[in-house]
Amino acid sequence: MGQRHCTADEVFGILRSASQHRNVKLRVVCVQLVTSVTGRPPVDPGFRRRG
Repeated sequence: MGQRHCTADEVFGILRSASQHRNVKLRVVCVQLVTSVTGRPPVDPGFRRRG
């Protein structure tokens, strides 16, 4: 949102579109995004990696 100066709804649309174009789950796109920005995968006790 900070980089593109857009709303949460617009960002969700961008992420959803990236997910559809790459043919990967939205959660995978989000994990990749967080990892690329922070250098580490997200830490969430409820997050289980699949596959």
